[in-house]
Amino acid sequence: MFASLETRAPLLDRACAEFALALPSEYKLRRGRGKYLLRKLAEQKLPHGIAWRRKHGFSMPVGSWLMHEWKPLLTDTLSRNNVLRAGLCEPKEVERLVMEHLSGAHNHQKKLWSLLVLHLWHNAWMR
Repeated sequence: MFASLETRAPLLDRACAEFALALPSEYKLRRGRGKYLLRKLAEQKLPHGIAWRRKHGFSMPVGSWLMHEWKPLLTDTLSRNNVLRAGLCEPKEVERLVMEHLSGAHNHQKKLWSLLVLHLWHNAWMR
């Protein structure tokens, strides 16, 4: 949901939610595992290992994209002049993060992604 991927829409149906709320606890939680009834139903269509596996997210290769496909966008948006003009961050520190990431010395994908989005937003709305 954080990334605007709504994959649980069928479970948001009012009748479905009311049904789930009315279920006895033993259908919701068993042996410390939640969603018991939903998992039992999933077993009818999915392999046991998938129906009962732990929750896990997925990630995008942002670090790699920043080094390759998005490198021109990164270096232009976070250039010394653009960072100075925006006045949001210390240009020398941003330059260090970009250089270390592009050289492969450190993976600064989270910081650089945040800085990139911040500066793109600033360019679109604050100029």
